[in-house]
Amino acid sequence: MSFSGVNIVAVIIATVAGFGVGALWYSVLFSRQWMAAMGTSEAEIQARRSGAAPSTQLPVLLGGSLVGNLIMAVILSALLHSLGAASFGGGLGVGFLVWLGFVITVMAVNNSFGMRKPMLTVVDGGHWLVVLLVMGAIVGAFG
Repeated sequence: MSFSGVNIVAVIIATVAGFGVGALWYSVLFSRQWMAAMGTSEAEIQARRSGAAPSTQLPVLLGGSLVGNLIMAVILSALLHSLGAASFGGGLGVGFLVWLGFVITVMAVNNSFGMRKPMLTVVDGGHWLVVLLVMGAIVGAFG
């Protein structure tokens, strides 16, 4: 796999877009469903964060999320270019296949063995599907 075709502007835009999808997904669109699937409430989450170790405080969590989105955008860009699929449609297709082949399968297995509610896989899996589609479309559109 080659990183020579990676467009840093596209990667930065895709990173911010992916991070934005997560912000909307878990705050506005599916916060209640996610908390129900986790078996928690907003008050419990806030209580855990207030007494949490520094590694689990919100700025650290958000920073980690941003770095994760950056890595995902870089790798997706390199993959698109290596496959010769650096187009809007190619980005959507490869983003979907990465999600189907690696993301949702791992999440489903881990959540099943973790005895978590199926809705957690639906909510989190949906989030990563949208993130990979958005990132793929952006990186692909930049060519």
